[in-house]
Amino acid sequence: MKMQAVSPSILLIEDNSDHAIITEKILRRANPDCTIHVANSYQKATEFLHTLPPESLHVILLDMDLPDATGLDVLRAIREIPSFMQVPVWLLSSWCDDEQLESAFEFGIRGYLEKPLDRHGMEPVYHLLEPVTAEVGE
Repeated sequence: MKMQAVSPSILLIEDNSDHAIITEKILRRANPDCTIHVANSYQKATEFLHTLPPESLHVILLDMDLPDATGLDVLRAIREIPSFMQVPVWLLSSWCDDEQLESAFEFGIRGYLEKPLDRHGMEPVYHLLEPVTAEVGE
């Protein structure tokens, strides 16, 4: 086995297509080689969670208000899969009350990013977009 830099993989769970496009552009400025999977609903998010290998996912960005569930519902689903327990989750929202935010932190989120996002607002997650060193077979 040898060590190799691997571009980060992100699951963006966002139902607003404009916000998804803006977030993707900001993420690609930070790391043009990152892989971004976009889910626009709870259903799509859970499909990704059951098809993506957990070790291939480096961060989840989660909108709090989806058409078919709340961000807390998605967060609960993420944390019910033991292999995803170590994947950092950051909430994205234009509004989040203290009770929701407290519940989200109890589920182990890393932080909260307020929408609309800009590149300065995304700085807390930029270090997560640096190439990751991983063992690869020869």
